[in-house]
Amino acid sequence: VNLLSQRVLELAQAVETRLQEAGRQIRELELHKPVDAELLEGKLNCIQRMMEEMEGSIQQTEKRKQACVWDN
Repeated sequence: VNLLSQRVLELAQAVETRLQEAGRQIRELELHKPVDAELLEGKLNCIQRMMEEMEGSIQQTEKRKQACVWDN
């Protein structure tokens, strides 16, 4: 169970890092040139997919943890 919790934490940190990078790139776009709507939409879709994958991973981890819990 600790390994699963560690993996969820690692995934959350990876998603957070990617979100920060996407935010930085979006700010950079806003500063240096007109916003490319297609590029921005692609970045937002990518972030959404990452969040959905993270949510699925967390749900799987919770199911595994529950499967390992026995009543005393």
